[in-house]
Amino acid sequence: MGTNVNQLLDFYKKEISSYIAEARTFDGKEQFTRIASLFAPGKFYYWILNFANLEMEYVSNGSTEVLGMPANEVSASSFLALLSPKELKAMSRKEAMVVDFLKNHIPSDELTNYKIVYLIQLTNLAGESRTILHQATTLTVDESGQIEHVLSAHTDVSHLKLINRHEVSFIHLRDGISYYNLPSSSGKFELPNTSSLKTPALREILSQREIEVLKALTEGLSKQETADKLFVSPHTVQTHHKNMLAKTGCHKMTDLIIRALLEGID
Repeated sequence: MGTNVNQLLDFYKKEISSYIAEARTFDGKEQFTRIASLFAPGKFYYWILNFANLEMEYVSNGSTEVLGMPANEVSASSFLALLSPKELKAMSRKEAMVVDFLKNHIPSDELTNYKIVYLIQLTNLAGESRTILHQATTLTVDESGQIEHVLSAHTDVSHLKLINRHEVSFIHLRDGISYYNLPSSSGKFELPNTSSLKTPALREILSQREIEVLKALTEGLSKQETADKLFVSPHTVQTHHKNMLAKTGCHKMTDLIIRALLEGID
C-alpha cells in the first residue's frame, strides 16, 4: 500500500474510480435522515466525496475550526497532506481494508447499510495536533454496483488523549452483522473467527445507565461533570467506571473510550 498522498489517491482511482462509468452529482437528501446518527457532539465537519473523480461535492463549514482550512480549500489531497508519512501509511492500510470489505465481502445492496469507523491523527494548518474520529458511509451506488458518493464525518476527539491503535469497525446501520475493532495491519478484511463473532457489543454488555456514563466519557466529561449531568454522586460514577471495566475486560478507561467510539457510542 502507498505511503504518500498520490499513492493513496491512485489506489482509489484503480480500485473504485476506474469502475464508475460517469461522474454524477449526488441527489439524495432523504438519505441524510437515515445517517443523522453519524454525527457526534463536539467540533466536527463532514464532506461528500464523489469517487468517480475524487472531488468534494460538499464540505461543511466546521472544517475551519478542526483543520484550520476553510471548506472551499478542502480536497482529498489537501486533507491527506495534513497526515505524517507514518499516519498516512497507516491510513492507507485502513482504506485498503475498507475497500476490500466493501468490494469483496458484502453484496452491493448492502453497501449503504454500513458505517466505517476509525481514528486519524493529523496536524492542522495551525500546527495543532488533532485526533479525528472518522465515520463514513456510502450514499449512492451506480447501476453496476460501484460506490459513487461517500459521506464522511470527522469529529475532533483530541481532548480525550487517545492513542491510535489503527483498528477499524464496520457497523451495520440496521440489523445486520457488525465487526468491531479489527486490526488493519494486513490491509485486508479478514473475517473474524467464531469466538470473535460471538463477542457481544458494548450495548449488549452494559446497562442503559452505564451507556449514559460511557457517552459522558466520550464527551470528555469529568466524574463530577458526569455526576451533575446524570443527577448522581461522583462515587456512583466511579462505581460505574469500575463495573464497566470489569464487564468489558478493558484495563484502562482510555481503552474503553476507544472501543466505545469505534462501536459508534458517542
